[in-house]
Amino acid sequence: MNAAFEITSYTAIFAMAVVTLLLRMSGYWIVGRFALTPRVRRGLEALPLALFAATIVPLAIKGGPAGLIATPIVAATMFLTRSELLALLAGIGAATLIRSAGF
Repeated sequence: MNAAFEITSYTAIFAMAVVTLLLRMSGYWIVGRFALTPRVRRGLEALPLALFAATIVPLAIKGGPAGLIATPIVAATMFLTRSELLALLAGIGAATLIRSAGF
């Protein structure tokens, strides 16, 4: 690889990491300066589920029957075991079995 390309790549990665860190820190700083009302607190608590739904549901639909069936299996495994690795393996296994069955 070209040395200049490597330097610019590493510089870009480092710059993105710094920007990400600053954005996260500024979010905590801004939220910490204001008193959260119960309504805002409930909204912030519901945000992870909303992000999950916005990310996973379109992918599950695009995955067809295997994706639609594997998604609740992953969610149940995650809920019961609290292990991302087991949930990932359960989802891959379920999707593989469903697809091998012809769906």
